[in-house]
Amino acid sequence: MDNLFTVCHSEGVHQEQHNVHGGRHVIEDAPKCRLVSAELLRTLMQRTGTGKAVTIRQLARHAGVAHGVIGELLTGVRDTVSATAAQRIAQRIGVDLLILFVPSERADSSRPYLRLTDSA
Repeated sequence: MDNLFTVCHSEGVHQEQHNVHGGRHVIEDAPKCRLVSAELLRTLMQRTGTGKAVTIRQLARHAGVAHGVIGELLTGVRDTVSATAAQRIAQRIGVDLLILFVPSERADSSRPYLRLTDSA
């Protein structure tokens, strides 16, 4: 079985396909991206790439996260989100991913963030 995973690297977010064999399956271990600046996010939300503002709820809906997550990013309570959410936030605001987020990788950044679990 093939699975598709989203991976956040310094070049941005991309998807990788992995084969799974032997009665085990691979689950994405939520690669994260770190917000560069809450103030920058707030400013860009006020004037997106289209010239119009986006609300917390609109941005959250587009990113596929709870509106509280966007609120926490804006207040500094949270500074990381999944690579997928980061990509969607940047896309909705109309900027490249690395304008708003940087990869938050493990020490061995050459390997994607995956873990194996037994299939039940």
